[in-house]
Amino acid sequence: MRSLLLLIITIFALKANEIKLTTEQEKNWQIKTQMVEKSDTLPLGKFMMEVTTPPNLFRAVTLAFEAQVTKLYVALYQNIKKGTLLAEVSGAAWINAQTEAISNVIKLKESQSIANRKNRLCQEGIIPQKECVSINAIVQNNRAKLSASKAVLSAYGANKNIIKEIITALKIKQNLPIRAQTNGAIIELNVQVGKSINASSPLMIIQEQGAMWLESDIPLSAIKSLQSEKSITIKIDNKSYICKVLQLSPVINSQNQTIHVRFALPDSAKLLSGFRDIGQVIIKKPSLIVDKKAVVKSDNKYIVFVKETNGYKSVIVDVLAEDDKVYYIAPDERLNAPIAITSLAALKSMIGN
Repeated sequence: MRSLLLLIITIFALKANEIKLTTEQEKNWQIKTQMVEKSDTLPLGKFMMEVTTPPNLFRAVTLAFEAQVTKLYVALYQNIKKGTLLAEVSGAAWINAQTEAISNVIKLKESQSIANRKNRLCQEGIIPQKECVSINAIVQNNRAKLSASKAVLSAYGANKNIIKEIITALKIKQNLPIRAQTNGAIIELNVQVGKSINASSPLMIIQEQGAMWLESDIPLSAIKSLQSEKSITIKIDNKSYICKVLQLSPVINSQNQTIHVRFALPDSAKLLSGFRDIGQVIIKKPSLIVDKKAVVKSDNKYIVFVKETNGYKSVIVDVLAEDDKVYYIAPDERLNAPIAITSLAALKSMIGN
């Protein structure tokens, strides 16, 4: 007897989510249905994001000596190309380096002239070989000193043409031209004409052209679906960008329980550094899109009504995400049939009865 009672209770429990309706009753209740839309993506949510510049895109224009700016050819925020003349500078160290280089050129020429003469005499046996060995060593030493002088001029910012002009014409250049080594824009300018600058201080900072970063603080509930080096979609201002998850912070913000996430924007993104806006993060994950008006909530459960041959069946669904109009739910084979989108309150009351 007890087993029969348990069986009856079980049968009623299984049938409790089924609603029997005739065609006439459906018309009277004005129940409308629609198919559930399938999707291969899942939105994780909308978060405040900021565009930042990767540190490898910054180039500091510096000098290896204390100098004075004699001419300035660019302004703050100006776009420049590689080879653009930025400024002209002068300083005691620059003059001394040229003087040293010219002196080494003269010494090398003199020693080479003597060496040529003595080498001929040594070949004829007029003078001993040790004198040739000695003068050739002096030539090598002077040649090394000249190479060192060229290296100093190069370190000071002189290019090959300027160095060649100095050691060929044996004339000192008062000003040293400073040219851009890359394409970009000047985002920081620290000099003015007539002002001196230390060797440790940059004249200006150039931001190279390149892909920006996108950074945001994302709640822990959404972080579980993000993985480093995985591609995702971020929608900002009605535009979608295919981004890559660069880094997830190893530290949780104790104030709001979020984790700082850094994304790599594509090169084609025309977002400027410092731009802030709400961005929607979308990952590749199968889901079903259900209009919110087709879902009822009861006891913290989400329920939809699936159309059957003789009525409707209530199905509890797993909501993965939501926005203002729809729910994104986990794939469910039971939702391959149409679901009710109107008169949900009546259907819910029928289940209760």
